[in-house]
Amino acid sequence: APGQAERWLSEFYDPYYAAVERVATDMHAESGYATVIDGHTGSPRRLKAHDVVLGTGRGKYCTAEFAQAVQALFHDHGFNCTLDLRGYAGGAVVRRFGRPDGFPRAIQIEVNAGLIMRCTRRAYAESLRFGLQPAYDPEVLIALADTVRDVIRFAGSPEAL
Repeated sequence: APGQAERWLSEFYDPYYAAVERVATDMHAESGYATVIDGHTGSPRRLKAHDVVLGTGRGKYCTAEFAQAVQALFHDHGFNCTLDLRGYAGGAVVRRFGRPDGFPRAIQIEVNAGLIMRCTRRAYAESLRFGLQPAYDPEVLIALADTVRDVIRFAGSPEAL
């Protein structure tokens, strides 16, 4: 309903974007740089054989060098990682906050949900319907967490500047 949508926008969407903007602005003012990372999962049907897709807006939201270094980190951890796959070149967060030649820069990390899930789509939907945790692969989650931790370290390092 329109009233419900308006409430969700004002309670969740607007405060989220305001917080990201405030943190990125403060970090940039404090240190001279900031990186916004937008990470989530994507449909296995659409991502097909791609493990991870990095969205940079084809260089509009961060430099090619930064994106290639992040891509290399995913490769180093054993993930097939693609830059700017059609339909995954960067969503609303990176479009809003990323700057091509400066800061904040932004990158979208889209992980194929098929890597994580260890159940069928139907079983996944049933799990959610009943408030249960769907079956997942803990080893893949650990590897992804390690990779993202390395990405965050890199984004704050002198090599990334």
